[in-house]
Amino acid sequence: TFRSPPLKAGQWEVYVWWSQFANRSQTVPITACGEFRTFNQQIDGSKWVLHGTYACNEGEQAAVTISNSNGQAAADAVRFVSA
Repeated sequence: TFRSPPLKAGQWEVYVWWSQFANRSQTVPITACGEFRTFNQQIDGSKWVLHGTYACNEGEQAAVTISNSNGQAAADAVRFVSA
């Protein structure tokens, strides 16, 4: 789980970076700010991948959780960008 510092109110883009390998799961569950999506970590790796854009309240601390529940998964970094 990655946690943001306290955020300013507004829209935030959440990006995830993973290293791409052929043995990674094709359905890695990633939850950010309460929204669930799956990603194929056999493609689009080794670059920033947009997870989504979220409305955050002043002082909110957003969390991004990556799970191995569908096979091998990784997250090297998470980035929060004011939209």
